[in-house]
Amino acid sequence: MWIDHLLFMLYESGIRRVIVDSTPEPTTQIFQSQMLVQAIKPLQFEFGISSSGLSSYRYASGEMILSRRDTQEWVRWRSSSAFLAVSIPDDFLKRAAEEYSNGDIGLESASRVKDPRLAHFMRLLNDEERDGFPSGNVYLDSILQAMASLLVRTRGVARRSTPVYRGGLAVPQLRRVLEMIESGLDGDLRISDLAREAGLSPVYFASVFRQSTGQTPHRYVNFRRMELAKQMLQSSNARILDVAISCGFKNQQHFSRAFSRFWSVPPKAYRNQLVR
Repeated sequence: MWIDHLLFMLYESGIRRVIVDSTPEPTTQIFQSQMLVQAIKPLQFEFGISSSGLSSYRYASGEMILSRRDTQEWVRWRSSSAFLAVSIPDDFLKRAAEEYSNGDIGLESASRVKDPRLAHFMRLLNDEERDGFPSGNVYLDSILQAMASLLVRTRGVARRSTPVYRGGLAVPQLRRVLEMIESGLDGDLRISDLAREAGLSPVYFASVFRQSTGQTPHRYVNFRRMELAKQMLQSSNARILDVAISCGFKNQQHFSRAFSRFWSVPPKAYRNQLVR
């Protein structure tokens, strides 16, 4: 059944655009991770914890649901529709809970979530999914960790005030992290790996890294990739595709768009300017 395939794909990818058709009979589902769902097209379905006690729900495009987890539920779709389903990794929730909730990661499910910050993050993930995830893992990790932190603060069973950090990374920590970034510009850099190199939790690391560099980890990595691309275009005859791959981009098209946004000129035009 479509729901079994859907769950398998969600657990495999974590972020997925789902297209559903109307179903004559209710089907069962159990989400084993924390799911946030945003309607891409209007949703109309019946839902409940038993097949004989379903209630009707309607959602406009952009509205969100924070699902229950580890609970058997039943759903019957009343119309064809589409939505973005995002699985929030437990590790990200635990890291956020260490900072905000003394280790308590229990979240209150919600049939409607109205939070413009979460909606913004979901739009970013929707754009990434639509384009084939061109920005890499460090970008996705940044968004998912921010979402986990926001959910723990706003939907967590236990809450405490946001911690205040003083100072940035120690000089040896910063040196190790920057060296790791430089050596990994051609691959998928993850915030969790950078944080581990510094011996810190990802939430704390992201904050002190910004204090040390003035930029978020994602922005800094993007800056270094654009600098590297510029240097390669200046000093070598490498194909633009090879420059893109060396700078961590999966395809030339995405690299060209990113380079154009950053330097206000496409890479080919930039190289042509150098030989005039």
